[in-house]
Amino acid sequence: MDTKTVKAICLKTADYLDFDKMLLLYGLDTGKISAHIKGVKKPQAKLKFAAQQFCFGEYQLSEKNGRFLVVNCTEIESFFDLRNNIDAYTCACVMTEFVSVIGQENEPNASLFLLLIKSLLKLAEGVTPKLALTKFLLDAIKIAGFGLSFDKCNCCSSTVFSKLYIDKINGGAVCQNCKSGICTPLSPAVLNCFKQVDNTSLERITVLKIDIYLNEMLIILSSYIENLIKKLNSIQFLF
Repeated sequence: MDTKTVKAICLKTADYLDFDKMLLLYGLDTGKISAHIKGVKKPQAKLKFAAQQFCFGEYQLSEKNGRFLVVNCTEIESFFDLRNNIDAYTCACVMTEFVSVIGQENEPNASLFLLLIKSLLKLAEGVTPKLALTKFLLDAIKIAGFGLSFDKCNCCSSTVFSKLYIDKINGGAVCQNCKSGICTPLSPAVLNCFKQVDNTSLERITVLKIDIYLNEMLIILSSYIENLIKKLNSIQFLF
């Protein structure tokens, strides 16, 4: 039986048998991994913390016939306090759901992994949750290959346009001459907000004061992701 240590975050959990759980982990060097963890629903279970959503740690896994079993874990960050703020918790759930959808088994993506960890840290620091989520989604869809550019048409590259639209069929932000049949127009105010978030690093995101537009921006991003990738079920609880 082979054993390896994986630096990973727990994306989600599911009950399994009487006292066990199945974990969906996302590892820096491994991508998605499903792992069985035993006895963690017992009151005095030593590894109970490792079977909590958002737990970031070094998971020691044993492998047999392609199946993984968690045998130990050293916690790096629990992100437990996110549960004290309903918006922060929900935004964190959206982030982990996105990674569970876009991440691939046994295909590491360091950019996506680091973006998730840094975004959760920002939430834990008290950054406006919906702002942190908007930045996360804009950066994450770029990593996924469906990124949006707000300074030019993603189709014809024109920088001269009267209005920009989010194209739900072909992807991207497009001008009036390139839009398809299913597009969402961006008002000047929302377009400006998207530009600000897109051009501001995650580390400096707190300088932005765009709270009144965040719901509209997230609704637009949610619809875009649903059409091109997959519906994010957890995002509906933000509105």
